[in-house]
Amino acid sequence: MSIDGVREAALDVFLDKGYRQASMADVADRAGVSEAEVRQVAADKEDLLEVVLGPAYDDIEALLDSDDLTPEIFLERYVDLSLADRKSLTLTMVDSGITTAHPNLGPRVRPLASRMLAALGASDEASRVHAWGALAVIESTIAFQPEIETALMRSPLLSAARGALRGLA
Repeated sequence: MSIDGVREAALDVFLDKGYRQASMADVADRAGVSEAEVRQVAADKEDLLEVVLGPAYDDIEALLDSDDLTPEIFLERYVDLSLADRKSLTLTMVDSGITTAHPNLGPRVRPLASRMLAALGASDEASRVHAWGALAVIESTIAFQPEIETALMRSPLLSAARGALRGLA
């Protein structure tokens, strides 16, 4: 069993049952492997959550480290990252407390959010509200509209996020 297979199974179980109710045995069952094989990937459920969500955090950090970042480029690339890993984004939206309470993921949340706001040009209260609005458009739409195909979502999602960032109603 690959780490990607365990990650995908864990995402599905966490989304279906909720992180708190899910068990390592549930993940093993979904992955079609033994619990011992899952524990080769992650020692416990807390470690497994980091295996599941850590790569998304890493991708956002790499995006924020880009030299050519403008608010427009950030929006486009963030939408693409978010659409590519819809399940991780959905998990963080529907069960947000699990990330902030996690010992390794939690300390990453606030600095990432600050860097994302800065990448969107947030410099005062009004621009922070617009930047948060743009992020909320992206994250909420992707997380709570799973029936919309990814290919059909990108263009209107970018348009809505751009409008929120510019303060257009």
